[in-house]
Amino acid sequence: MVAWNGKQGRAAEEARRGRWRVVRRTVVLHFVRGMAAAAGGATVTALLARLAAGHG
Repeated sequence: MVAWNGKQGRAAEEARRGRWRVVRRTVVLHFVRGMAAAAGGATVTALLARLAAGHG
């Protein structure tokens, strides 16, 4: 009975850890995508500013 409870507890722990891993990966993906969008926007703005300055 004790071993069965131990297995069940381990399975629950693995499931919890797996779910946390998925959540963490999703958060990281969103964070990276947000950073890339911000960096891309900054790059475009810098390029436009450089072009404007060069033409001006």
